[in-house]
Amino acid sequence: MKIEFPEKFNMTTYFLEDNVKAGRGNKICLYYRNKIYTYQQIVYETNQVGNVLLSLGVEMESRVLMVLPDCPEFVTSWFAIAKIGGIITMVNPLLPTSDYEYYLEYTRAKVAIIDASTLDKIEPILSKARYLKHLLVVGWGGNSHPNYHELVPKASTELETAPTSKDDIAIWLFTSGSTGHPKAAVHFHHDLPYNTECYAKQVLKIREDDICLGVPKLFFGYATGTNLLFPFAVGGASAIFSERSTAETMFEMISKYRPTVLTSVPTMINAMLQVEDAKKKYDLSSLRICLSAGEALPEELYHRWIASYGVEILDGIGSAEMFHIYISNYPGDVKSGSLGKLVPGYEARIINADGVEVPTGEMGTLQVSGTLLLAST
Repeated sequence: MKIEFPEKFNMTTYFLEDNVKAGRGNKICLYYRNKIYTYQQIVYETNQVGNVLLSLGVEMESRVLMVLPDCPEFVTSWFAIAKIGGIITMVNPLLPTSDYEYYLEYTRAKVAIIDASTLDKIEPILSKARYLKHLLVVGWGGNSHPNYHELVPKASTELETAPTSKDDIAIWLFTSGSTGHPKAAVHFHHDLPYNTECYAKQVLKIREDDICLGVPKLFFGYATGTNLLFPFAVGGASAIFSERSTAETMFEMISKYRPTVLTSVPTMINAMLQVEDAKKKYDLSSLRICLSAGEALPEELYHRWIASYGVEILDGIGSAEMFHIYISNYPGDVKSGSLGKLVPGYEARIINADGVEVPTGEMGTLQVSGTLLLAST
């Protein structure tokens, strides 16, 4: 199956606005604390945020740095940046000051959308942030900076989509930084939708009645996909929370939102299994699948989870360079201790230092290809 996108293409249209065009404007797409948001509400606020960003000087191809916890403002800011043709960059809101100094210099962001809780770490380095023009603050504090809650409600709910092409840069996803400072894997407007068509729709069989909940936070590409973009691509819903992910918190969120898809990691799967009497106290019957990535999932851990909750874990591997998962186990076809099979639309082989494919059973470097054309910074 060949996946193609039109030359004129913006991923906010694909992930968000097409839901309204399909008649899902009044459908719930986001759960946060005791609030619910419909697709139409998110579209309107996305447009308002986009207009505010334009007024602050964000232009096509301008980087905007997001330093936000999981909250509705993260969602609307993310889509707004893409819609106006800006470039999304997003980092952990719990970093030390020195890291924010690095990211502001590295991204050359003109505007940073930050949570008020990070002001004490970011304000001391503003004099060194030579490219930054404005902080847009979510929450209250930092009276000298533009405030999201003051400006956004006053902005127009109408916004024209920037004339982006499918090959225009849309987002920088940061690598883990295992060899030094994190570097950006640069992706185009069609890259994230491509993986959505291949992995989310063909492997996960993501559907309109899914509610997705995640252990990792939205600034991490793994969660950006599974807990925001994938459900939105089919008219589903996401449940998000800004609190730290703990085993107890995850059980509480599952009980509250009754998700069908849980995005997790082996460390959290093990932690949840350690909670005393959890099987008696919590009902996980709403889940149809659990996802795992980021580290190896031991066979023993998989079988203990299955014995306790009977929910398949689809272990897989992905990377910032490819945006998301390209090798995965499939529903109903899980081989514990294995990463599974190639995701449709991707090719992979294991090669040696000379680029020659090695025989089965030998170690080498995993080489992956798809139609995602990675640019680098």
